[in-house]
Amino acid sequence: MGFPFFVSLPDDVRPPGHQSQEEESPLYIKHVEVTETKPCYASYKKVENSLLLRYLVDTRGTEVLEQLMLVKFRSKDKNFIVETLKKGIECNGSQYYYLGQSNSQLRNKTCFMMNASLNEMHSLLAKFENFDEIRPVVRRSQKVSLLFLPFERSLNLKSGEYDVIDDVTSTFGTYVFTDGCGLMSPELGKEVQSLYKLPYVPSVIEVSFKGFSGVLVRFNEMPSLRCKALFRNSMLDFASSSEALTDMDTLGIVDYSRPYSLGYLDTQTVMLLAEGGAPREYLETLQSNYFEVLDRLEDKTYTGYFLRTTGNNDLLQEFQRDGMTDEVAGKLQRLKTEEIQNMKITNENQGNDMKFQSDLKTIEADTDPGSTTTDSYLNQNMTFDIRVLTPDARVVYGVSDPYDQLSYGECFFQPTLHKAERNAFSFSEFVLVMRRPSYHAGDVRVLRLTHQYKAFEDLYDCIVFPNRGPRPHANECAGGRVGGDKYFVCWDQSLLPRYISSPYIGCISSSSSKIANKVKEVSKSLKCMEKKPTTDLEKRKKQQQEHQALMEYFGHFKDFETLRSRGTDLFIKYASLFGSSCTECEHLKKMFLREFDWSERYDEVDKKLGELEQAYVREINGLTKFCHQGQLHSPSRHPGVWDRVLISLQWKKPPFCPGDDVWNKMRAASVTFVESQTNSTVEVNK
Repeated sequence: MGFPFFVSLPDDVRPPGHQSQEEESPLYIKHVEVTETKPCYASYKKVENSLLLRYLVDTRGTEVLEQLMLVKFRSKDKNFIVETLKKGIECNGSQYYYLGQSNSQLRNKTCFMMNASLNEMHSLLAKFENFDEIRPVVRRSQKVSLLFLPFERSLNLKSGEYDVIDDVTSTFGTYVFTDGCGLMSPELGKEVQSLYKLPYVPSVIEVSFKGFSGVLVRFNEMPSLRCKALFRNSMLDFASSSEALTDMDTLGIVDYSRPYSLGYLDTQTVMLLAEGGAPREYLETLQSNYFEVLDRLEDKTYTGYFLRTTGNNDLLQEFQRDGMTDEVAGKLQRLKTEEIQNMKITNENQGNDMKFQSDLKTIEADTDPGSTTTDSYLNQNMTFDIRVLTPDARVVYGVSDPYDQLSYGECFFQPTLHKAERNAFSFSEFVLVMRRPSYHAGDVRVLRLTHQYKAFEDLYDCIVFPNRGPRPHANECAGGRVGGDKYFVCWDQSLLPRYISSPYIGCISSSSSKIANKVKEVSKSLKCMEKKPTTDLEKRKKQQQEHQALMEYFGHFKDFETLRSRGTDLFIKYASLFGSSCTECEHLKKMFLREFDWSERYDEVDKKLGELEQAYVREINGLTKFCHQGQLHSPSRHPGVWDRVLISLQWKKPPFCPGDDVWNKMRAASVTFVESQTNSTVEVNK
């Protein structure tokens, strides 16, 4: 196997404080940042709790924490990362091997390692699920990651204070309307309020408990006074966890609903809204108004509006009481700087994109002499994104109807608002709802707001979907669910799509399908499907192979992310030429929906993206030729006969024409604004 990777823990390094088995005691484990450059030294770092950590501490005591190590790789060499995981880490006489990580840690190249044999770690994980049987490896990795889902605070939920109830499904069981969404009593909500010292009672909490994960929504009609939580069968993540976690009563609070969870427009949101017929002029006006507010925050009127709209109540009260003091001005400047910094994004593939953008620049310059596109924008393209504050929008948890009163096409939504905004909201009849990322115009749903049901009056800052209809509205939003997904909800009536597309039929979640689960159960009972018994040696080999597959997926994850980034870039490029419903974009949509296959079909996807990139170059060259001939003022691609009929009846948006890509103009405006603010800041500092 070769030598392990060596890490030293200095003798004088100890975990701070005394670790006890009290509920909220901080957990400290060894931590090291690994690079190819040696030597590497470990220290102790506080980590958030999780289902697996809680189980280990409850069953083995806090001494088990000495067996764990949190490893962050500061290397771009995937082979180095995989080899380090395979060989293990040697630290002060103990060897640590790969155990797993949460989804956020996977993106940060961080994982847990354990001073234990492969056999011991396999036995530990098997108490929750037989992970070796889960295919493909990306799905297995996501299932393991649920064991490491972090929660900062927790409560105790004892036997008798919770129960498990059935889900609400569609007629044939194809869809689960309550997929991942249970119920909680008002008392449990107040306990969370007290735990976090909140000025309000959250209507939704995201939880991790005894192998259950998902959200609980406030429900005022619990079956008994003692019952605090009702979990759904769909919330159970691990088949074997109920027995292993019998004595565990920790209810981990992963997150909770919050007021003023502001909604911003980004490139893909603007693209889909424009595809649905939202006026380009209004989209650009929203952006210019947002920039105007940020640019004039020293003005009393703009300051009051900005603080009220964004929910900065403490600073608003200070401003109204003391005026524009130096302290208030400093806090405003920090808020403004944060808003501007969030307009910047990072793209590691920026260099690969430059040839396409330089070709696109030629077309735009020839077709639109007055274009706002700047050289700076094209030289820094993908380092900025559209980020436009939408006052009449929030990003909130989606939940299922706890009272089963809503009809298909309806929803209940009640954001926390100040009095002036509340009065305007009361006249709203519809909201647009979408989940990000989305790639199809049908992912943007328009639902009717209902204000007639008093049962919902205690539910704030979440969107309630009905438990009726041919398909859950959450699933219609790019295959979402109500088990923790958040949704962009906007009640600005000027942004509502004029042309409503059907939901994308490809967004059928296999995790929500009872038919698929039933077929799986039946197949296990068939003798022809039974697997032949294997020897202990073969079992150990299989364990090693599956463990190695997880390590390789961890090491190569950035490659898969890069592949998806290339696909997204291509989607935006083709949409900028022919609209987001063109043939190439439709093909990319299907590829995005098959995300679980990307790691298994890496070479196939890479080849297909390469072909689309080459085809894009040919399209650019062809459009450049037409541009010089003055023929680029009509649609880039003419619609078919049936499409022309729908367009004439105003049932479908007119064909995409050059200049309809308002998102590119808005991105250019973002760059110009950020550069002007940066330059003015530099001048002030001088």
